[in-house]
Amino acid sequence: MAHNNHQVSVERAEGWLKLLRITPLPPVIYIAAKVVTTLLLSAIIITLIMILGIWRLKIDINPEQLLLLVFSLVLGVIPFAVFGLALSYLTEPKSYDSIAGLSIPLGLASCGALPLTNPRYLQDLVAFSPFYHYRELTLWAAGLDYDKHLLLHFLWLLWAGGMFGLIAVWAYKRDSVIQ
Repeated sequence: MAHNNHQVSVERAEGWLKLLRITPLPPVIYIAAKVVTTLLLSAIIITLIMILGIWRLKIDINPEQLLLLVFSLVLGVIPFAVFGLALSYLTEPKSYDSIAGLSIPLGLASCGALPLTNPRYLQDLVAFSPFYHYRELTLWAAGLDYDKHLLLHFLWLLWAGGMFGLIAVWAYKRDSVIQ
């Protein structure tokens, strides 16, 4: 995912995106193609990791639960892939890595890896993070946690992907006007 978004920054820096502006390709098609590429790559990587994990660690897992877990892991990538594309158009190409790296502490805090106990409002803000909803979706799919609000987590990720998509399309159009 990060490589594909970094590639957009490199394409911007080298002027490759100027060639795209010659073709009548709508921004939504271009961004959708980038997201589909990211999804395919993510699906292949996650599937290989699961196969190697089951084979080497001799994990006994229900095939239906495994498919559900792989599906939720791949599906959850969409908002983050679109967010990365939006970032790659909103930032200067050379500063993309630094700015994208700032999302790592946010992701760790949202997933519970970095405990946020004080102040209390930080704990409440975590529920607005797509990282939190992605975590809840994958915990449910792995059978580790039953959350009654599964539809909320799915809809939140869908909403976040849509909002990031609108920002990415706007930033793409803005970038083409600036160029």
